[in-house]
Amino acid sequence: LAACAPAWAQSTVTIYGAVDMALGRVNYLDSTNIRPGKIGLQSSSAVNLQDSFVGFRGVEDLGGGTQLGFQLEQKLDASSGTADPEGAFARSANLWLGGGWGRLILGRATTPSYNAMASWDLMAAGNNSIANATYGAVGFNTTKRESNQIGYRLPRFGGLTLEMSYIPKDENILAGANRSRFDAGVTYKNEGLTFGVAYNKTSGMDANYALGAKYIYQNFEFSGGYYHSRYGVYSEEKQRLIVVDSDGTLNGLTIGGKVNLGQL
Repeated sequence: LAACAPAWAQSTVTIYGAVDMALGRVNYLDSTNIRPGKIGLQSSSAVNLQDSFVGFRGVEDLGGGTQLGFQLEQKLDASSGTADPEGAFARSANLWLGGGWGRLILGRATTPSYNAMASWDLMAAGNNSIANATYGAVGFNTTKRESNQIGYRLPRFGGLTLEMSYIPKDENILAGANRSRFDAGVTYKNEGLTFGVAYNKTSGMDANYALGAKYIYQNFEFSGGYYHSRYGVYSEEKQRLIVVDSDGTLNGLTIGGKVNLGQL
């Protein structure tokens, strides 16, 4: 125990989180009908800017500029206190090792493609982001996260950040077959300008990609992007009902602006 004391003295654990509450209504769409929701308190829904969640983040200094850390994050419904139906710590559950050579991430985390999209999206690819709801984190990955990731983030060079991940077959069941996946994201930030590229490819299928930019001038934000997403479900136009066993492809542009009014 005495030998371990110096190492433990350099470790830190942080508890963090957010609570987002709104008043509104969400309509639910399935393969048979549109189910209108009731007006009431909403938490961790499409009405909210973000999920309500609680998280734990730990860092251990191993010396020589190398650190070992973990992240556990769980979504919750603040209107009722119920936990995430996807399971405990479904938002994040990973271990990482980092230093001057970059960072290696193992476990469940947001994908590099989603991180790239969030960098230029006006709503930071939050729950009420139109772009993310339409195209997903390219490739219709609407969950924003992947389990069993083996990820690597290169050291930041100037304003350039590059990260990539590989997801083995056993966690990616698509079209009845186990398929591995490669995911990547590149972002560049220089003062008020942000540019990003998102890419992913599932084995045996065509690639998905998106690129976009955002510019901030004083309290104004301007953003635009191009998206190419494949292999999603298709909804017929009249009632927006999902066509069973359909395969949809979306190519499109987004452009928008936002004014930050500051404290009222």
